[in-house]
Amino acid sequence: MRQRMANCNTFFSYAVREELLSDNPFRNQATSHQKNDNGKENISTEIIDKVIEAAPNAEWRLLVALWRYCGLRKSEPLELDWNDVLWAEGKLRVRSPKTAHHAGREMRYVPIRDVETYLSDAFEVAPKGQKHIFGVNAHRLFDGFEKIVENAGCQPWPNLIKNLRLSCENDWLDAGEAPAHVIAAWIGHTIAVQNSSYAIVSDGHFEQFNARTPDGSKSGNTGGNKRPRIDANDDETMLPPMLPPDGKTLKTNKNTGFAESTAWFGTDSTGKY
Repeated sequence: MRQRMANCNTFFSYAVREELLSDNPFRNQATSHQKNDNGKENISTEIIDKVIEAAPNAEWRLLVALWRYCGLRKSEPLELDWNDVLWAEGKLRVRSPKTAHHAGREMRYVPIRDVETYLSDAFEVAPKGQKHIFGVNAHRLFDGFEKIVENAGCQPWPNLIKNLRLSCENDWLDAGEAPAHVIAAWIGHTIAVQNSSYAIVSDGHFEQFNARTPDGSKSGNTGGNKRPRIDANDDETMLPPMLPPDGKTLKTNKNTGFAESTAWFGTDSTGKY
């Protein structure tokens, strides 16, 4: 219903701009265009590898891999031709019906490093002369996905396919595979959408940060880099008290009006502070 409200809002906003109406009756309605963390879940590679192993054929294995390891939308694999696989360049040309109406977003390129094996296996068994990577009955591929997940001994997760795409993007972000804006371009949306609908902040990020030293290398101290503790009983580590020497007083600076001290901090001729 939120999506329908968003559509109505768009239609009536256009009518107002064209002066067909004086007001948009849907302007204050809640729409789908708002941040919602419900249902976000990062599906681990261990789980999805079990699902891929339980898939009945190479076509299915490739489809799941494209969702999880290339971040493709649900229907985007159906648009793929074998000519879209740029083997030598290590990338896949993806056409997106969802964003085709936006200038410059009719297609994008995605790295195939993590799915190259699945692509090769599917190519080997594809019927000779078949143009599309997936056959004419490809739409039926969606029907049995939940069953494959269950056959793999896994509990189906919310947003079954979108969370695979989300997991791919978070893996790339966490591993620093590329700058965030590049990863957003690979996935096929903007940085704003990445932040609002895909990126996940977890406790694991704190652990990763605390396990690194300032130069980026890993530290054995999982608590992070801590300042050295000063022992109150150790004369060599005691800091000097921040007090002016005897006889020194604070006086007011005539220019600033603030109190200032003529004291200096260091050692005198006797070696004392």
